[in-house]
Amino acid sequence: MKVSIQGVEVVRPYQVDLIPPTVGSITIDPIVSLNANNLDQMVTIQGTLEFGSDDDLAIVSLHLNGEEFIVNVDGNRWSYSLKASKLINADEHK
Repeated sequence: MKVSIQGVEVVRPYQVDLIPPTVGSITIDPIVSLNANNLDQMVTIQGTLEFGSDDDLAIVSLHLNGEEFIVNVDGNRWSYSLKASKLINADEHK
């Protein structure tokens, strides 16, 4: 990149990664059959990322029922815990 301010030029090399990270497997633990008795049960949605091992700045957002959740990322693994009731009708809000 070349920047010129009042006749002074500064040249700095930079790299741009144009390949976004991809999401690997996604699991829900524990697997629950939702009914009125367990809607308050906490479940964890978790998965893996496929990206370079030096990328510690990954941000994963989970979109569920029209809401966005920023999830915890640790290396190439991510997780988010929520009440089972948040999973109801999840496939209707794509």
